[in-house]
Amino acid sequence: MLEGSIPQSIGKLSNLQGLRINKRSISGQIPLSIGNMTRLSVLDLGGNMLQGSIPVTLSNISSLEQLNLGDSLLSGTIPEQVFGLSSLIILYLHQNHLTGQLPHQIVDPQIRLQMEDENETKANCKYSISTLENSLRSIFQIGLLCSVESPKERMDIRDVVVELHVVRGALLRA
Repeated sequence: MLEGSIPQSIGKLSNLQGLRINKRSISGQIPLSIGNMTRLSVLDLGGNMLQGSIPVTLSNISSLEQLNLGDSLLSGTIPEQVFGLSSLIILYLHQNHLTGQLPHQIVDPQIRLQMEDENETKANCKYSISTLENSLRSIFQIGLLCSVESPKERMDIRDVVVELHVVRGALLRA
């Protein structure tokens, strides 16, 4: 059983495809060498006491489909490069001390490419890509405000309803 912190040597496991070290009271920082595990499709470190920032080296793991860093003590901003991982399907970052804005990459570029490939024109598509991106970004921000660690700091449900109506109204006016 792994205890303490994640060793730097974990990066030597470059052929590993899945790593689940969740809910184990692991502390310390996520080692930069984790970016050397380029064959990972699942990285689950959620539910630990990890501190520090999310390493940019995670963006080296192009095969990563699931990333769970939720329910920890991570701080700082979310590296935009993480949102550029083309294989990433599931991302959990809840219950941390992360700051900053959600990057524009949060909207899956594959969706945009698919719409363009299907020759969707303004005449056929009710909403523009930027309108949909703005709506999704607003909804994600509301979701993040609802999942702040301290219940006192969470967004009140009445405010959530008001904000969602604003997003809906903006989408319907588009």
